Amino acid sequence: MLAKSLSRFGALYKKQMREMAPELAVIGGTAILVSLVLYLKIGSIHTAVLFAMMMVMGLACFLPIVSSFRLGQEWNNHTIYLMMSLPVGGGMILGSRLAALLTQYVFGTLIVGICGLLLAGELAPELYDILDLILPYLDIVVLFYLCTVAWIGYLISVSFFSQIIGKLVSRFSGLVTIVTFFATLWLSVKMMGLMLGQRTIEAPDVTAQIFWLLLGVITLVAAVIFALSTWVYNRRVEL
Repeated sequence: MLAKSLSRFGALYKKQMREMAPELAVIGGTAILVSLVLYLKIGSIHTAVLFAMMMVMGLACFLPIVSSFRLGQEWNNHTIYLMMSLPVGGGMILGSRLAALLTQYVFGTLIVGICGLLLAGELAPELYDILDLILPYLDIVVLFYLCTVAWIGYLISVSFFSQIIGKLVSRFSGLVTIVTFFATLWLSVKMMGLMLGQRTIEAPDVTAQIFWLLLGVITLVAAVIFALSTWVYNRRVEL
């Protein structure tokens, strides 16, 4: 039973990844192209790499959020009804889409970072000296990155929830989706603030404790919103 469920989830995940392949190619190609163009135009590898990587990193972070709103297009294209008729629950359908979008974010940010380091290393090897200063704080860097992954997952979950709620009404679906999105953001951020305010941070390793706490709170709130989205999808969204 578990093997069959994993197989179905894998098939849905592969479907989502195939649909996102062009976007992944755009992120990777843009990371290289923008760096080279800016280097030739500006003439300073430091400025070019920094500006280009920040710009493309923004693209890599922004695309998964934009792509998450394609869930509503499934209804417009009538493909959602085919998905809902399959012997899989909403958890698998939404979960595979969430996993694919998080993969897109991880791939995009990592490829931008790697391209930036390689390009900088080839054209300005002295920049590698900065890595010696970062290595002692590698655990903090990893925790910070995991927090960004959790935050993207949280935003995607809010996006799913708002779109599903929007489809529960026949009129003003888009308006309901927008209002639900921002209302859920506001309420969930308030909840995060209350949860964070109840915890105390003690020395040593204050920074690491803060990031661990952020990671746990964001992940918990995202999981609750995702579970609620799945429940509404399974119980309230009709064929």
